[in-house]
Amino acid sequence: MRRLLAALLLLLLVGGARAAHADTTLRIGTIAPEGTRYMKDMRLLSQEIERLSGDELHIKWYNAGRLGDEKTMAGLMNGEGDKLDGGAFTGIGISYLAVEVGIWLFPGMFQSYDEVDYIESKYRDSYEKTLAAKGYILVAWTDVGFTNICSSSSISSYEELKEHTLWVWSDDQWGIEAAKHLGIKIVTTSLNELIEGLRKGTIDTFIFPPLAIVGWGIHGYVKYISELTWNYLPGAIVLRKDVFDALPADQQKVILAVGKKWEPRFVKSWRAENDKALLAMQKQGTKLVHVTNESRESFFHAASEQRSTFSKTYNTEDLMTHIADDLQQYRGTKR
Repeated sequence: MRRLLAALLLLLLVGGARAAHADTTLRIGTIAPEGTRYMKDMRLLSQEIERLSGDELHIKWYNAGRLGDEKTMAGLMNGEGDKLDGGAFTGIGISYLAVEVGIWLFPGMFQSYDEVDYIESKYRDSYEKTLAAKGYILVAWTDVGFTNICSSSSISSYEELKEHTLWVWSDDQWGIEAAKHLGIKIVTTSLNELIEGLRKGTIDTFIFPPLAIVGWGIHGYVKYISELTWNYLPGAIVLRKDVFDALPADQQKVILAVGKKWEPRFVKSWRAENDKALLAMQKQGTKLVHVTNESRESFFHAASEQRSTFSKTYNTEDLMTHIADDLQQYRGTKR
């Protein structure tokens, strides 16, 4: 709330008299398809930035993965062709810019949005500083949603999941490594190849948030969607720091103020749309698989047992321990 009030005050300030500047276009890549709630809301953000900058600051969106998946686009921000000034990425893409973000992606790390919000309130400033130290400006931090396990047959437990071959996005280095530690067979492809695999029937079990399932138009291939979620997927809009620093000070203020204003709007909108998407899928014939508390706890326990070993792969043991301890303490207050 404090950040939102500060952002609104800043918006009032930047809305006043301002100097004229040359037109600037920021190139931002994202995998979000046109017409999805994700993309609609981000276009509203960019329209507000353009308006408050006196129509001198523009955003050109390279959406729907036109420049590749997130690993490729992160590379385009890192000097590999110098084609992107920023990205609107899931946590998977952000983890290529700051490996510390990958902790959020670990299976079973978060069990509810209340937990997500608690950790976000404690660590957001830290992640903002981490990204800045690595050369990136955090414009907005939000979430993509919890990823549900989708399949052509019912999956109601960790044991049943291990009987299937799970599709994991080839960009998702954390998911691939986590599945190995959890003893789950996987197949990895790009997002486009996932869609092709679903069409051909060569892929029958995958992880996706409900809103993304509907947004990518693959809900027709989901016969069953489990209440068992694989992980929580954050999202963020980031800019290259060198590009941001080259902008006039008043334009920098506009970007940061609008970003902070839209953060809670993104969160509220996308969480609500994920719920609506899940209901819409059920109305169209997808069956929701009930998961018992015992089965859910079995998965969470198995995942927690692997955290320490897993985090050593990315040299993030200390941060993983801090976040896990904070979550444990928070859960204790809810019992």
